[in-house]
Amino acid sequence: MDDICNCVLITLYAVDDVIRKNTGKSYYYYIEDLNSIYYVLDSLQFLEISKEEFEMGIFKLDFSKLIYKFTCAKKFCVEDESVCQLRINSWGREYIKCKDLLKKYQIEYLRIREFVDKYYFEKKTLYDEIIEILLCQIDEKNASKICEINEQLRIKLLS
Repeated sequence: MDDICNCVLITLYAVDDVIRKNTGKSYYYYIEDLNSIYYVLDSLQFLEISKEEFEMGIFKLDFSKLIYKFTCAKKFCVEDESVCQLRINSWGREYIKCKDLLKKYQIEYLRIREFVDKYYFEKKTLYDEIIEILLCQIDEKNASKICEINEQLRIKLLS
């Protein structure tokens, strides 16, 4: 894997880690939309990653089965069929561990984690609300509320 793929993978890892630690929930949340992850990488700008390079990195990670990526589940009533949900999977975690990526990309990982942690706390009320809903049965009313909350977030969540 190249640097872009590795940075995308550790970003997915960091987002998952921050959400799980800050909520105290062991649930693995999905991230709605590739733009949520691109937002983090683009904001930090430690790698010059174009949108096309980023999307190719996502493609490679998906093809390698290190992440889950698929069109948003119908239960969320997302009208744009190009929007997907994604998260790191156990193979991705194992790859990070085997390749010692958190050490190799320690500076980048710590910056990503700090950025996501700060963003989470800036939007804590919204995250608390969406996480509570995501852990419930997703009906039309809850789907609408999830969509409404995600419109206010740059790092969007699904279940």
